[in-house]
Amino acid sequence: PPTWYDPRESHTFRVEGGRRVGIESNFVPLAGPGGAVDFVLALFHDRTEELAAKEQRAELLERERAARAEAEAQRERLRALFEQAPANITMHEGPDLVFSLSNAQHQRLTGGRALVGRALEDAMPELRGQGVVERLQNVYTTGEPFAATELAADIQDETGETRRRYFDVAWQPIRDAAGRVDGVMTFSYEVTTQVVARRRAEELACALQASEELFRVAQEVSPHGFCVLRAVRDDSGALVDFAYFVQNAAAAALNGLPAGRAVEGTRVLEAFPAFRDTELWGRYCEVMDRREPWTDEVFYRGDGFEHWFRMTVVPVAEGIAVTFADITRQKGEEEERARLRTQEEEARRLKAALGASEERFRVAQESSPDGFMTFRSLREGGAIVDFVWEYTNPAAERIVGKSHDELLGRR
Repeated sequence: PPTWYDPRESHTFRVEGGRRVGIESNFVPLAGPGGAVDFVLALFHDRTEELAAKEQRAELLERERAARAEAEAQRERLRALFEQAPANITMHEGPDLVFSLSNAQHQRLTGGRALVGRALEDAMPELRGQGVVERLQNVYTTGEPFAATELAADIQDETGETRRRYFDVAWQPIRDAAGRVDGVMTFSYEVTTQVVARRRAEELACALQASEELFRVAQEVSPHGFCVLRAVRDDSGALVDFAYFVQNAAAAALNGLPAGRAVEGTRVLEAFPAFRDTELWGRYCEVMDRREPWTDEVFYRGDGFEHWFRMTVVPVAEGIAVTFADITRQKGEEEERARLRTQEEEARRLKAALGASEERFRVAQESSPDGFMTFRSLREGGAIVDFVWEYTNPAAERIVGKSHDELLGRR
């Protein structure tokens, strides 16, 4: 009987006019009467379209696999970028805003809490009632992005303490392949330090403005002179003059220069040339160079002035501030009081000396063998009409036969 061999299937491709052809071949051995294989039956079937489709499917599957691998690599790169970003990045899924991503910066912000897989309100309960959850849910519901600057939120840190923080935020809806919103991505950058610093600066600016206004009003109504002088230096840096920046009305009334900022730029040595040769010029320069205040009473003579001043000079940014009071009158009164005190002391000294002299005279008269009497004159109309006994020594008492007490006051 003939021996049948298993068919061998073979796929070959050949080019005919630039067209690829797929052939399915089956070869069957045929035995002759003697049992030997004398013939081979070759069966061919055109499988071009089927094999081309199979190749195309394989190519598409490879492309899909490569695309998925690339997409996964892109996701990993994006996730790594999110993790390294110096901003707070989160991703939320579903209407409950379940965390699917919380990057390293956000983890540090929230104290390292386990967030992924938990709904926002459960994972961060301190956000309730602050409007944050409601705004995120609105992005999910409406599909409209949300952005804000310096958004305030009270966040609990790793110690359990809740602190007020400020963020610049951008929240974007995440859509699926059909365009439906299935999540929300948040990007926020903490600006607490900047906000606190700016608000503190604003508070200080307001306080400074109020302080400056109070200072200005105080200086305007002050009876004492006040001025701010800016240092003037030459090319070598040497101090050569001072220029007025501002002065109050009291200073203007004394020196004859304009009040307020109208005096700005006026040079001191140009307005008062004799100033350089006074003690005050040296004092001004010392305060400017040593940056130490100075207070004293000085007498200024020059440029038509002869005044005593009580002065305080303090260094300011690029110059000095001078407060002065004209104490010329007080100094005159002090000098007069000093003169009167000197006169009183001299009178007391003379009186004491006179008293001592009178005592020596009395002792001498008391012991004198000669009679001695003193009389006080009595006048009427300027003419002496009589005398009154004032003193009688013992010798005179013996001569007149009467005692001092009997004669005292008698005519």
